[in-house]
Amino acid sequence: MLERRPGIGPGGRQVERLMQALPAHYRDVLTCRFLLNLSIRETATRLGLTEANVKVLQLRALKRATAVEYIVTRSPN
Repeated sequence: MLERRPGIGPGGRQVERLMQALPAHYRDVLTCRFLLNLSIRETATRLGLTEANVKVLQLRALKRATAVEYIVTRSPN
């Protein structure tokens, strides 16, 4: 269960729930790319991956997030 944190609105909680529904390696890539605003190269270096692998994982993570988004965002808080 997610804790309620001050300063995080309903949209932020939905993003947290969506991220928790993803496998760790997908979360790591999306966190680096979109929350930390790292480049493909920086993400690859930080995670010990190739740039090509980061691109593939990012694409797969976004596809998976799209697939589970309906379920996660429609469930009760």
